[in-house]
Amino acid sequence: MNLKKVNHYLIIVVAISMSLFHIYTAVFGSLEGMLQRNTHLLFATILVFLVYPIVKNKEITNKYIITNWLIALLASTPFLWIIYDYSRIIERWPLADIVTTSDLVFGSLALIVVLEITRRTMGIPMVIIAVTFILYALYGQNLPGIISHRGYGLPMIIDQIFLTTEGIFGIALSTSATFVFLFILFGAFLENTKAGKFYMDIAFATTGKTRGGPAKSAVVASGLMGSVSGSAIANVVTTGSLTIPLMKKVGYTPNNAGAIETAASVGGQITPPLMGASALIMAEFTGIPFAYIILVSIIPAIIYFMSVLLMVHFSAIKNNIEGEKAENLPNLIDTLKEGWHLVIPLGVLVWLLVEGRTPVNAAIWGIISIIVVCSLRKGTRLKMQSLTKSLIDGAKASLIIAAATACAGIIIGVFSLTGLGMQFSSLIINISNGHLFFALILVAISCIIIGMGLPVVAAYIVMSVMAAPALVDLGVDLLIAHLAIIWFTQLSNVTPPVCLAAYAGSAIAKGDPIKTGWISLKYAIGILVIPFVFVYNPLLLNGTVFEIVITIVSTIFGFVALASFLESHLLKRLNKLQKILLFLSSIALFIPIMLIKVLGLALVIVVFCWQFKQDNTTTVKPAIHQSN
Repeated sequence: MNLKKVNHYLIIVVAISMSLFHIYTAVFGSLEGMLQRNTHLLFATILVFLVYPIVKNKEITNKYIITNWLIALLASTPFLWIIYDYSRIIERWPLADIVTTSDLVFGSLALIVVLEITRRTMGIPMVIIAVTFILYALYGQNLPGIISHRGYGLPMIIDQIFLTTEGIFGIALSTSATFVFLFILFGAFLENTKAGKFYMDIAFATTGKTRGGPAKSAVVASGLMGSVSGSAIANVVTTGSLTIPLMKKVGYTPNNAGAIETAASVGGQITPPLMGASALIMAEFTGIPFAYIILVSIIPAIIYFMSVLLMVHFSAIKNNIEGEKAENLPNLIDTLKEGWHLVIPLGVLVWLLVEGRTPVNAAIWGIISIIVVCSLRKGTRLKMQSLTKSLIDGAKASLIIAAATACAGIIIGVFSLTGLGMQFSSLIINISNGHLFFALILVAISCIIIGMGLPVVAAYIVMSVMAAPALVDLGVDLLIAHLAIIWFTQLSNVTPPVCLAAYAGSAIAKGDPIKTGWISLKYAIGILVIPFVFVYNPLLLNGTVFEIVITIVSTIFGFVALASFLESHLLKRLNKLQKILLFLSSIALFIPIMLIKVLGLALVIVVFCWQFKQDNTTTVKPAIHQSN
């Protein structure tokens, strides 16, 4: 008997059931909080064991499949037990009522299961971090200084992490179990139309003929695709498979081609309307409407992609890289005629959010609009095979988020139980001596370090608990503090040694992942700079119209100066004095003082005029290939 085939059909049945469960509860009302989250995690656990092997490249034999099924059945028992004993669990007094033997057994098993599905979906680093926090809860009384606590036994840890909504079944998993899953499903439905091709064709039609055309097309395409997928790695893989070979064709080295695609794709998780799962979780954590988060994030996201485009442009000038020939590019008018209707579902989604609908409601109507709108054109009509594939793809894509949020719940539960979050916030304030600028640097470094072991969503969840209170205590608005952390956590995608998006880009480009990571950090410098800008300047629509306009203009010119400095080119190669002037001007244009901004702009104009008057014979650089 071919058990591989049986396993395949089991995956289909569980995945479709999981998607239909979330659609049903979105339409007819979610279950009670803990029950909804528990059922979501039950589906995710079974599907993870069916989809992800115990170890990669494991030979799939009948014996292995049967063993894995038995393990999956055992792994589901803690969540089935919660359904069975739900009335007692929700009526008990947390940390006061007795923890029964059944609570201890199933709670301990649930911890192991969550760690295992995390390991299978994301690898060992996050598991190590979660285990470290559990050990900290058990033995923290033996540690010195402010990180010490009174110590907690296993019953109290199980009570906190498994029997309440302060741990595994906390707010983080709540977002995954409700609107995050539906937004992922929305993206899966959209990807199974021809929306991806439509966005790519628009990008190539608008930028393909310009200097460094394929590189600029990669930036535009990744911005459009990222607004739907909200995943840096998925963005690299989908758009990079087309853009990276074209970049190499016109003269970019493998490392630079992979780096440009990586830097562009990282912007997906800060680009409205989806912005990855982090912004959805942020809305739940802070109580700020998701529609408002989308609204204030539009300008910073546009400026980020402009900063990447500027880096690409000056790099293309420096290396004399031309664009693609017109005959090799799609026609913009024809592209719009063919696929304009594919923009409607995104418009519906945004409109409903702005109208004040809940994210769950907006996502459901967004999915319905995809099915209706795409049925109007024969070329994009979703057949039954595409519909079922969307349900399956959505469920599979949600597994990493489900595992990450459940595992992050363990960490958050320990934070809450031991008070470590407040201690970390105090540590940031003490080390920075109460200076916001130095505190932001410490938070950025912490996000990079945490991001090396955690996916972006989990890194945001942990850092929002650890660092956001410190920034708020130093006078930063709650919205700005959390958005700054979301931006900083994206750095882990491009910062070696652990830079997963850069690894994906280098794999497609056949380059060196570490070199690709360092180069992508240069192209993605806006991810590091822009949070500092909107902490100190009204870039998030938190000022008068005049102040906002001045901030936008000065920030754009600041990136013109910074990109020119980093690429040593403006109109032509910069000499040493010009580089110094542009570096100083970039800093001045980011500082929130009008007179300093004016001086910074004056320096940019001085260098521009200086180069404009120079002999044109010094502007051409014969080399076509970039250095690594």
